[in-house]
Amino acid sequence: MENLLTSKISSWSETSENIQNIISDKSKDPGGLTIPYGLQLQDKNWCPKALRFVIQFKGNTGQNQFVYHHGVGLKHRIETWDMKKNRKEDEAEKKLKNTNTDLRIFHFAYVPKHWAFVGFCSDLNLCVFSANFEKISTVFVGKTIMCMLYNDERDDIITGIQGGVQTWKFPIGHSDPLFPGQEVQNSFTAEDWVKSLKLDELTNQILAVAERKIVMLDSTTYLENCVFSKNLNVSFTTCAFYHPLCFFITGEYNITICFIIITHIVLLYFVILF
Repeated sequence: MENLLTSKISSWSETSENIQNIISDKSKDPGGLTIPYGLQLQDKNWCPKALRFVIQFKGNTGQNQFVYHHGVGLKHRIETWDMKKNRKEDEAEKKLKNTNTDLRIFHFAYVPKHWAFVGFCSDLNLCVFSANFEKISTVFVGKTIMCMLYNDERDDIITGIQGGVQTWKFPIGHSDPLFPGQEVQNSFTAEDWVKSLKLDELTNQILAVAERKIVMLDSTTYLENCVFSKNLNVSFTTCAFYHPLCFFITGEYNITICFIIITHIVLLYFVILF
């Protein structure tokens, strides 16, 4: 099948060639040379179907690996894209592995301690998969999971659901299913759907994002450290810490980015509109 995808970001080989051409022209003084973008395309892979998820992790060899999932009807596929760490410059050395499955998986997490994956499927089951994507165990959740995160500190799977977050523990038996872990008390209500979970390793906090609320949980105790709420009709989309300047940054659906300056308490915030 012909690849109709055209990247909007030039590859480093194209950019490097343009720079060399400008510098090598002795008849012209460039005065200054500016690369118009910071990202440089390293490699790309075209997929014929819409992706349900994409995750990135480092395998046991230390190389970057990407796992993604797509499919229609009863035909679904899990694909692994291995990026070699020592590949030659401008050479796309990649290795694709395909695994067919009858499952529709919406969320996926890599668990390095168990060398396994955990996925939430369309039948409301939470499944554990081996490194080769063979299903090991299944537990019926009975509710929609909006997002998923592996907490290495507690060896827990954390899921975002209606009304807050839920933790899941790994069993002693290899083929036994996951079971519910510690109950997490927080400021979310039944009206809140937690749609994003992020782990900030520097502060050891889990950032749980709902439409009107962001809750920060201690990654060790799961106690609530801080909560941001809003009464406006504009929903949160994401959030992140920028530690060099002590910023906590939030994104919103109306293309607003808020910068909150934090010390021990919130001192100031300002908004940038695009």
